[in-house]
Amino acid sequence: MNILIADDERPARSELEFLLSSVMDDDTVFMQADSANAAMELLRENRFGICFLDIEMGDVKGTTLAAVIREKQPEAAVIFVTAYEHYAAEAFDLDAVDYVMKPYDLTRIKKTLERLKNRHFLDRQRDEKDAAQNTLKSTPLPDEHKQISAASDGKVALNAGSTISLVKMDDIVYVEAIRHGTRVHTVSQSFDETAPLQTWERKLSGCRIFRAHKSYLVNLRFASELVPDYNNGYAIRLSDEAKTLIPISRGKIREVRELFSV
Repeated sequence: MNILIADDERPARSELEFLLSSVMDDDTVFMQADSANAAMELLRENRFGICFLDIEMGDVKGTTLAAVIREKQPEAAVIFVTAYEHYAAEAFDLDAVDYVMKPYDLTRIKKTLERLKNRHFLDRQRDEKDAAQNTLKSTPLPDEHKQISAASDGKVALNAGSTISLVKMDDIVYVEAIRHGTRVHTVSQSFDETAPLQTWERKLSGCRIFRAHKSYLVNLRFASELVPDYNNGYAIRLSDEAKTLIPISRGKIREVRELFSV
């Protein structure tokens, strides 16, 4: 599920994403917008399950943005976040699921998610995801596509501006989620793609690709060591030129230990 966090204060966006990521599924994708206009760009290119909107964002009010979401993506749950209590009535007039006050508190965030669950919203999102995956699995691949797949020789097409680069899947070091899609890092260069992280997870399923974090896929061929990370966590250091550190989600630490027999 994609979650939009629209707030003009970066620390507030980061704090909310951190709290949500501690209780949401690892395949949740978070996208941040620092203004209503930036949020509109994301809404044009992505479907969101939940939208957390700050009411005062400077350029356009969050309540105005919520009305647009209601029209363009009526299935999305809207949750307002603000430091001002007097907006509550206006927020609920727009059928917001909840109204969360700043500063954020994990207990309060859990209550919001429980409210979504009570409305069967999260169950509906999972059912839609499962139905889409089952449709993909049950749809036979046309013969011409099978021939193309067989001839690709383990390569994947990546956007290189005016040309398309054909890169060996094994040469992909890691993939990270960015605002408008994903950035694919190979041994020699990086490519920006519009496909979400889940798409790359499927494309690279035949490689040693591991979903270490909600925002990162890592090729375990390039893993060189496990190092302590913030909040008593761990990260994977890669053997690329930059010695990149990839964070490991709390829910993935046990799996990483088993992978490397730690």
